[in-house]
Amino acid sequence: MPDSIFKNAELLNLLESGVEFADRTFLHTSGSTTSYSEFETAVRKRKAALIEAGLQPGVRVALYSSSMDSILELFSLLSLGAIPVLISSYWSAGRLIQLMNSVEATYLSFHSDLESVLQPVWSSLHHLDGAFSHSGLDTIVPEPVSSGGLEHPSLRSASEGMGQQAGLEQAGPGSESLNCALIVFSSGTEADPHPVFLGHGLASRAATVARRLELQPEDILYSSSDFSCIQDLVMGPLAAMAAGCSLDLTGTLKSSVRMAPARELEKLILQSDQELSKFRMVVASGGGLGSQTRSILKRCGTSLLQSYGIAEGAGPVTMVKDPPDTSDCGSSLPGVEVRIVPLDNRARNPAEQAMGEIQCRISDVQIPSMAGSGPIHPEQDSYGSAEASSSAENQGWISTGDFGFIENGALRVVSRLSERIVRADEVIIAPEIERSLLSYSDILEAAVTGVADAKYGQELFAFVRLEDSSAVDSGEIKNRLRNDLSPEQIPGKIIPAGSFPRSSSGEIQKLRMAEEYLRNQKLLNRIPGSVDIEYRWVYGRALSRFYTGLKEEEKIYGTRCLGCHKVQVPPKIYCGVCFLECSEYVEVPGTGVLESFTTVYLEYPGQPRKPPYTYGYIKLDGTHTHLYHLVDGLDVSEIHTGMRVEAVWKPQKARAGTLYDIKHFQPVGGSIRN
Repeated sequence: MPDSIFKNAELLNLLESGVEFADRTFLHTSGSTTSYSEFETAVRKRKAALIEAGLQPGVRVALYSSSMDSILELFSLLSLGAIPVLISSYWSAGRLIQLMNSVEATYLSFHSDLESVLQPVWSSLHHLDGAFSHSGLDTIVPEPVSSGGLEHPSLRSASEGMGQQAGLEQAGPGSESLNCALIVFSSGTEADPHPVFLGHGLASRAATVARRLELQPEDILYSSSDFSCIQDLVMGPLAAMAAGCSLDLTGTLKSSVRMAPARELEKLILQSDQELSKFRMVVASGGGLGSQTRSILKRCGTSLLQSYGIAEGAGPVTMVKDPPDTSDCGSSLPGVEVRIVPLDNRARNPAEQAMGEIQCRISDVQIPSMAGSGPIHPEQDSYGSAEASSSAENQGWISTGDFGFIENGALRVVSRLSERIVRADEVIIAPEIERSLLSYSDILEAAVTGVADAKYGQELFAFVRLEDSSAVDSGEIKNRLRNDLSPEQIPGKIIPAGSFPRSSSGEIQKLRMAEEYLRNQKLLNRIPGSVDIEYRWVYGRALSRFYTGLKEEEKIYGTRCLGCHKVQVPPKIYCGVCFLECSEYVEVPGTGVLESFTTVYLEYPGQPRKPPYTYGYIKLDGTHTHLYHLVDGLDVSEIHTGMRVEAVWKPQKARAGTLYDIKHFQPVGGSIRN
């Protein structure tokens, strides 16, 4: 693929001089393949269509993506000289607005599968100069947005809006960032994600990763992670380009190398080690694999490449092949320095005193100053993520937020800094306690975090997910731990949890669990004891018709306004828009779209079922309001906005004339729960 199609030549000039990849397969997609030359042709056509739609170099375009097949849109924007802002579909449409505003993105390109997700927030995207959809590798021409009649931005001509103002002379604030290749976001494990501006050095690091993976032109590389993870972007498409090999977007081929977060690989390997016969190497990121998993890999003859990566470094900064233990992340890659900065001297032994905050410095990356509260504008060929010290000693060093040490030239990661807890002047590492908890067969998941405490400074909270058949209580768990841990390491509270909330990168959000628990406890403790109050509630005319329909007819009724013709469910006597009386009752179908939802993980009195469970706002077909109800029939991690759902009814004899005569809503076509 000639590098002439790319404006950001340093980033994407990945093909070595004199090597022709044109006829080699670059992408394996469902039912077809795309060669390097075919991909280049598609990029050229899409670029021309984007220019015709009014995009110009330097404009920031949020790329809201659901899968790796959006790679065509990414490369087309890079070819144009626009600055793609990669935003994962794991983040809600509401978070999309926040992230776009933080980097002043003025155009939105989104995968067509996500159009229904965006419908509820079009009114909040009024600042856009253009919005268009794409359908991944099949798309060429920008499709105008279709939002079912809702207010939304539309593409403007090149003479309007940002299309006219995006030139180098009129770029305005942030024009110094026009040479930035793309913008991504950190995963935001506990805090909000921050923007990372990437440009210089990506090509060389992609080539380094390809060499460490020992990629050959005949290899097929498979990455199952989300498109918007910068580590997988470098280790996926860019590394494949550097080696001239193929990239599998289906997950069904006999790929040579599989890349995935450690958590995902653990699950795959432990469930079916037969899958490993497809791969000569697996690449784990985001933590080490357990000893059992590594034993299985060794037995199957599959090599393990363990990496430690940071978004600010555009992927891995250290790698090690077949590490001896889970904490070993290997030595630094070329052009990367790693150091440990001690936090204090509070430690149980001299070995622990050598631990500290992990910091990295990358030779081909500069860190701009980020002082001030305004929007971040990176310097040319740089990225920004964290406050850079003004001292010469600290200039260029990146704080990773991790806690570890260096042994024999290799980095060993102990935990996140947030998992380092100081309890009564004793330094405690949360993962040590978690490993002890997980050694018991009836504890399936564990998360330990520190909570502010007046007596100890920090108290230990341990959240555990038990087997359904387990009858163990917190007292028994504490007695077990006393055999393995010091008294200072025994959690003050052990709290059962149905499931654990996770970030977009799959990491458990421990602080969020603690905050939700404390908030619920505060609410529950306002009134000591219990108070029984007898009361009666009359449904009224409209709701009586509604609940009778549920109980007796297995039908859902709403009211239609004679003025605006909007249908309200549950029915109301008066229209909420026109304030006219609604006397017409209409039957509506039991199918609709899930437009927003919340998943409950912690237990408290009065819940409809044991957590985890999900409530959602469901817009039934033909209606203009929402029905708030349970969503079930699939794992909570699979629930997403835009789902088509249908009502599941209780048996006739079990109905009582309440909203729960509908048991829940599930995906159209039936339950997909394993």
